[in-house]
Amino acid sequence: MSSPLPAAPLIDRFLGTALRGEAPEWPWESEAATTAAVMARIDLHGVAVLLHENGNPRSWPDAIRTALRARGLAQGMWELRHQQLLGDLLATLRQAGIAPVLLKGTALAYSLYRSPIQRTRADTDLLIAEQDRARCDQVLRSAGFQRATGVSGEHVSYQATYTRSISGQTHALDLHWRISNSQVLAGLFNYDELRAAAEPLPRLSPDALAIDRVSALLHACFHRSVHLRHPYHVDGTAHHEPNRLVWLKDIDLLVRSFTTDEWHLAGQTARDKGLGAVCLDGLGQTRVQLHTPLRADTAPVFAPRGVEAPQRYLSAPPLQQQWMDFQALGTRQRKLRFLRELFFPPAEYMRASSHSGRGPLAWLYLRRATRGLVKALAQRPGR
Repeated sequence: MSSPLPAAPLIDRFLGTALRGEAPEWPWESEAATTAAVMARIDLHGVAVLLHENGNPRSWPDAIRTALRARGLAQGMWELRHQQLLGDLLATLRQAGIAPVLLKGTALAYSLYRSPIQRTRADTDLLIAEQDRARCDQVLRSAGFQRATGVSGEHVSYQATYTRSISGQTHALDLHWRISNSQVLAGLFNYDELRAAAEPLPRLSPDALAIDRVSALLHACFHRSVHLRHPYHVDGTAHHEPNRLVWLKDIDLLVRSFTTDEWHLAGQTARDKGLGAVCLDGLGQTRVQLHTPLRADTAPVFAPRGVEAPQRYLSAPPLQQQWMDFQALGTRQRKLRFLRELFFPPAEYMRASSHSGRGPLAWLYLRRATRGLVKALAQRPGR
């Protein structure tokens, strides 16, 4: 008779222990179903390469060790090509007078991690000046990238995804001109401030600029909080897991890298931006999962000044967040434009997002509105 599968929280605690370098012994029967469940959590958390390079103990099943080795080889092959593509693209963008700032995974992979392949990711996030959108689009298309079909407009989205496939590998870029699609949160960071404080990233490219470490900590905690309410996707599947271990590992490495001055600057900036509570929550979870050595003054340094607008927004149900974003648009003209962009996206998007891609366009718009209404009703508080 098969043993019951370990619960996800139990697996996650085991993985956290391994990431702390404590080399835990394998605690379960080495059955195929159990090893598959553990590998599923490892992939979900994005820590396969970290576990492989940490030297997983010999007590772990051969199936796990073999899978981790395979993940490491695959990530290494992807990284070699991705670095080359990024280096060439960043040089071309520089020649065009465009200086993107790298965010999140790739920025941290080449600044904090011993090897960039340890920071598993499937894309690279770049922030550009809003006025550079058209020129950047031209450069990306000329470099062989294709823009993914998506909702677009002046207010409904502040990012676009571009992909390029080479030798069976897909390389994706998430191009941002504001830090978030949320009207409430989009102004927390802007290109000019992040560009002014950006740090060179020579391990990636002579032309690479990365978000500075203080802003990176705030952004990492902010990004985690966004996923308290909204899913992220792994291999096209939606997941709800705000305490994804690779995100906590980012925070852990950032905290360990800080000088005292950077630590106090991070706290001051977090409080100024209304991200004190968001940062305290992220730091607390990182300490629980990875035993990050937080400083004794963490609470007073990041203490929020009363109720913070970002925290109020991030803790609200999705339907309430949508209403807050709508109200943040301000003028009646902006609100009407947003509604038009939301309910009547480009025909190309409507046909691409439809299962069949066929039928009168009016019918596709009606079906989109109906599904949106059903989703909104399902998200009402108390359901």
